[in-house]
Formats: sequence, C-alpha cells, structure tokens
Amino acid sequence: MGKGNTKHRHAEGALFESETRFRSIFENVKDVILFVDKYGKILNVNKKVDDILGYKQEEVLGKNFAKLGIIKLKDLPKIVKLFRDAIRADEKVIPLLELALKHKNGTWVNIEAGTTVLKKDGETIGTLNILRDITERTEEKERKKQLIHNLKFLSESSMKFVEITPEENIHQLIADQIYRLLGNCYVLVNSYDISSNTMELKAITGIGKQLNTVLKILGRDLIGMSFIMTDDFAKSELTKGKIVKVPGGIHGLSFGKLPKKACSAIEKVLGIREIYSMGFARGGKLYGNAVILLRNDFELKDTEIVETFMRQASVALQRKQVEEELKNALSEWDVTFNATKDSTMLIDDKFKIFKANFATERFLGKHLNEILGGTCYELVHGTDAPPDTCPLKTAKHTKKHEGIELYVPEKNVWLSATVDPILDDKGNLTRAVHIIKDITERKQAEGKIKEQNIQLKKLDKIKSDFLNVTSHELRTPMSAIKGYLQMLLNQSLGEISEEQKKGLEVILRNANRLDNLVQDILDVSRLESGTMKFIIEKTDIQKLVDEVTETMQSSADLKDIKINMEVEEKLPGLNIDQDRIKQVIINLVNNSIKFSPGGSIINIRAKKEEGNILFEVQDFGRGIPKDKQDRIFETFYQVDSGKDTKFGGAGLGLAISRGILLAHSGKIWVKSKEGKGSTFSFTLPIKPVKDLEERFKDVDMFLLEGMGEGENG
Repeated sequence: MGKGNTKHRHAEGALFESETRFRSIFENVKDVILFVDKYGKILNVNKKVDDILGYKQEEVLGKNFAKLGIIKLKDLPKIVKLFRDAIRADEKVIPLLELALKHKNGTWVNIEAGTTVLKKDGETIGTLNILRDITERTEEKERKKQLIHNLKFLSESSMKFVEITPEENIHQLIADQIYRLLGNCYVLVNSYDISSNTMELKAITGIGKQLNTVLKILGRDLIGMSFIMTDDFAKSELTKGKIVKVPGGIHGLSFGKLPKKACSAIEKVLGIREIYSMGFARGGKLYGNAVILLRNDFELKDTEIVETFMRQASVALQRKQVEEELKNALSEWDVTFNATKDSTMLIDDKFKIFKANFATERFLGKHLNEILGGTCYELVHGTDAPPDTCPLKTAKHTKKHEGIELYVPEKNVWLSATVDPILDDKGNLTRAVHIIKDITERKQAEGKIKEQNIQLKKLDKIKSDFLNVTSHELRTPMSAIKGYLQMLLNQSLGEISEEQKKGLEVILRNANRLDNLVQDILDVSRLESGTMKFIIEKTDIQKLVDEVTETMQSSADLKDIKINMEVEEKLPGLNIDQDRIKQVIINLVNNSIKFSPGGSIINIRAKKEEGNILFEVQDFGRGIPKDKQDRIFETFYQVDSGKDTKFGGAGLGLAISRGILLAHSGKIWVKSKEGKGSTFSFTLPIKPVKDLEERFKDVDMFLLEGMGEGENG
C-alpha cells in the first residue's frame, strides 16, 4: 500500500511539472496558439493574440473563430475546404496557409497558419492552430517582387529607347511608359525649346473617354499647346531632375495662362487630386518635362522608380536631339558639298572614292554609281596605279596638305589637284579630301600678266635709263651754270650793280633747287632699280647728330629756330652708310624748318631701344592731317600742293628717306597733330645688316599698302 501511494505521488508530480513546462512555452512562444474544438469554438489561446491581433485572451475565449470577423469572406471557403479535405483523408497536419487576418484596429496582418488535427479514439475533437506574423517577410517578398518588376520595366524601357525609329514619337513612348508604371493617372509630356523659352505639349495618355469633354472646355486640341516659361524658379526646379508637386493645380501648371474656371472644370471632369512634375534634364540642360495628374483614389508612393525612368528618358531625349542636330548638320553639309563648283571627293587610304559631289559627275562625265567604289587614279588619270605626281600618294608619306597643277592637253585645260589628309590617332592617313579645280582662266590671266610684266619691265628700264641719262645731262650744264653764277656774284668777271646781284642770287637759288631735284630723281631711280650704292662704316651717333645740326643751323637761323640735341650717352656705334643716314636726318630737319614758325624749337633725339637706335625729329609747326599721314612717304606726294608750293620740293624727300632706311632694315613713321607739330621717328638695328645691297635689290620700294599700320612703332 505504501509503495502504491508513492508511485501515484511521483506520477502526479511529473504530470504537474509537464503541465508547468507546457504552460511556460504556451505563453512565451512568439506565435499565437489556438485550441479550437470541432465546432470552431476557441477553447484556449495564449497572450500573443494581443500582440499580433490586438485582442485580449478573454475577448476571444469561447468565441467561434470564424465569426470573430477577422477572416476575409473570400478566404473562408478556402479554409473550410482545407479542413474538410484533411479530415476526410485522415490527415493530422493541414498544409501551411498564408492569409490576412484583421487586426482589432482595422488593419490587416499577414499570417502564416499551421494546423494540426486533434483526435481521440479515432474521432476528430478539434484543432491546434499556430498563427505566425509574417508581415515583414511578406513585405520583403513584395519589395523583391516590386524590385524585379521595376528592373524589368527599366530594362524594357531602355530597349524601347534604343530601338525607337526616327518616325516614332519618343514623347508618346515616354507618356505611355509612365502610365504603364503608375496606372491610375493621366500623363502629359512636353518638350522645351530654349530659343523661345517655351514648353509645348507633345504627348498625352490616360484620358480616354474624358478627352472630348476636355477639348470642349478648352476649345482646342491639347497637342501643340505651348506656354512660355515665365517662372525662372520652376525652370530651375525642373532642371534638378526631381519630382515636385505643382501648386495651383492645372492653372498653376499652365503658368496662369489658362482661365481658372476652365482649369477647375477639367480637374472636376478628370477627378484630379494632385499634380506632379519632373523635368527631363542632362548636364544642366532642360529638354522638357512630364506631368503626372493623380486621380482622387490614387497616391504617388514610389517616386524613386519614376525618377530613375525620367533620367533614363532624359538620356534618350538628349540622344534624340543630338541625332536630329547631326542629321540636320549632315543634310546641310550634303547641300554645301554638292553646291561646290569644284570636283570634291572623299577617298580612303586605298585610293577608292566613297563620296563625290555633283561637280565630280560633270568633271568625269560619269554617273555617281559609276564613280563610287572606283579608284581616283583609274577615273582621273586613266592609269592602273597612282602616278608619281599623285598628291594623295605624296600625302600618305608627308601626312600634310599636298597639291599639284597640271595641264591636260586633250581637254586644253589647266587643273589644280589638292589633297588634305584625315589622320587617325596614330597619325596614319585613313581618308583624304581630294579637290580638283579648273584653273584655266587663272592660268590664262597669269600668262597675260606675265606678258604685261615683261612689257612693264621694259618700260621701267626705258624710264630708268631716261632718268639716268637725263639727270646726268642736266647736271653737267647745271654745274657750269652754277659755277658762272658764283663767279658773277663774286665779281670775278667784272663789277655788277646791286640790282644785278639780286637777280643773280634768285637765279642761283633756283639753280640749286633744280640741282637738288635732279639729285632726288637720281636717288629715286637708283632706289627703284636697286642700284643705289651704300658705303658701310662704323659711325658714331653723337658725331652724326652734331654734323647734321651744324649743317642745318644756318637754315634754322634764317627763321630764328633753335635746334636742340638730346643724344643718350654711350650709344653703340652703327654699321651704316653715314652719308645716306645723314641725308635722312637732314631731310627731316629741313622739313621741320620749312613748316615751323619763326622762333620755335626743333628737337633731335637719339636713344637705345631694345635692339635698335631710335631717332626722333620733333617740331612744333603746323602738323599733318590724320587722313594724310599714311601717304606722306609715297613718291611725289605732297600734303597740300596748293599751300606747299611756296616751300618748294617735289615730294621725293620722305620717299627717299624711307627707301634708305628700308635698305638698312630700319623703319620710319610719324605722329602728328594739326596745329601742334609733328614727330618723325625711325629706327636702325644695332646688329650689322649683311649683304645690304644684295638684300635691297629684291625690295619693292613703293608698294606702300598698310605702311601706316605695319611701320608705326
């Protein structure tokens, strides 16, 4: 008896310990555990029902699970069928079931339900149900599903953009893709024109049946409507490439251009709740925008995929614009290419022609399809290989522009053939531009000019010979005339009266003028013919200026003019023709004396400036008009012959001075202001000039075009 009681107590203890352990697991497990009888009545439930479904244990105990209102009506038949099938098949475990149960707060919780059928003596008495919250897992699954969907959408969109033909409307494609992505909305796509600062509606989708009503309200077609971008802030926001909400509805969308009543009516017809916009932009450049009009029952949540697609569309629009610009440029190039009158061909490195203009057809007398693919040497030269004179053959080696001129006797024409190579990154010729030009008229003109030049040279020689002979012949009697005049004035041939003396002085003065003129004409002739002789010697600048001043002082004294000298100390000596440079300075000082008022000052300066010695002769006379300063170095040119006759001269002195300085590699120019005076400046290089006379023979002395700009220091 004692042993029996002991066993019973041990059994009760073990049972109690087992129940305690079960109760601990039952209450602390993270899932909801339900015991339901075969009629659906909840016999037991753990505390987790509060955490997962929001119900207290006492709120569900004793209640029929199916009648709690937490199961969707559409799911009930499926659940009942699972139970019945399991019972009929005598299965203890019902397959896992995913369903949504309603939380007490009205939200739906994703649940995975595991059910075990409980039996006693072979008869079903109820079920043990484990409900697990799989909301996070379901959401993650949905996110992955959505991600796959988005990637597939972007991939398909990318292919559509790549495969779009020039005839297809890219704006309509963009609108359709956005509608496909979002669904319950209306999509408008605009293009932006930077030149007019306008947005133009290019595509619309999603409106369908309501379109006719909208058209009646607006009184016009939607496609083609345009609005000037008056809001710089809105334009700036669009350029950022982010989705933004448009304030003011359709009225704000139109930048206030559409009437408010019409906008309100359209919003009512379409059931619009919100409007969003995003620009197509790349590198700060705006190509247009997409407008998304959300219906009342739709909310825009996933903006990231929309923005990604919009960036994708921006690239496509940029490429489309570049393609159109390239197409237009190629079209313009073709027009220009075919409009050129010279035969123009594009040739590869194998001498094959792959493009030619209409002029080439006329030149070769062949149709374009007979020219393309042929070699230039076969079609142009009629040879089996490139001739040695072929400019393309030469350019393949030199890698630079090559050209030849050739006479074609069978056609009696002169041609100019040029080649400009196109090189790759390694500097190899891959293609070339070959131009053939008919230069017959130019050659004929050159021939005539050549003949005329020969005749001109003959005439120039006759003129030079005449001047030389005439000048020498004039100087011989002039020397005798001057000698006898001086003898008469010195009364070596007898006494003369005062009146006779005055007359003889006038004759001598004019004889000197005539002698100077003859000397100037001789100098001009020698300069023009390049036969002037130069005696080069080392010359001291200070001494040179002193001698000029001494020579000119008597002439200056006649007008009470003072000559100042400003010569920089320790100037290097110059290798020059001393007499000729002295002639230049004397001529400049003489002019200053002529055109300066009595009692004024003339400054003669010399100083070192870079690699030259700069000479200046400054006066404060009447000056030279600005419009005549560029011509005063021309032969026989006088500023105003009507005023200057009383001063004498033939307008040769400055031309001769310029010629002498050019021979010495020098320059001369003038700065002058009417009524204020003039400063004549010239430079001589310190470095000796080699072969001065030989170098000077090729200088065309009196082609003075642009001398004022080219020689002004």
